[in-house]
Amino acid sequence: MTDLYNKEILRLTLAIPKQEQRLENPTRTLHRRSRICGSTLDLDVMMDDAGTITDFGWTVKACALGQASAAIIGQQMIGMTEDRLMTLKGHMDDMLRDGQTVDWDTVMDGDFSAMKHLEAARDHSGRFGAIYLPVDIMKQLWW
Repeated sequence: MTDLYNKEILRLTLAIPKQEQRLENPTRTLHRRSRICGSTLDLDVMMDDAGTITDFGWTVKACALGQASAAIIGQQMIGMTEDRLMTLKGHMDDMLRDGQTVDWDTVMDGDFSAMKHLEAARDHSGRFGAIYLPVDIMKQLWW
């Protein structure tokens, strides 16, 4: 388990953007709880008419892996569209569920390079619920 909670994962837990910064008049407010691990995320978003996230605030209550995922994704949240989210989810699936090596420096617009630190979780499917939590809650925005 020590590889799972490495220095970079722990460093990311301190870098969640807009943590505990809820919006006053959001376009949408969502709540999501992982049935697997019990992690929760409450999200407020502002979206433009095209369905692009223009601002957000959230409360993330998750293990270190879920917090790290939220930190990485949160850095790229503004400007997120449904297509971009689904591309991200596909690459996460490749890395975690399919065991592929993903070159995070080239597969996505924006800086998702720290996602490589979550690769250690691929053999721990019980942790996937927390890692996917930011993606799962954002899917609710468009579905």
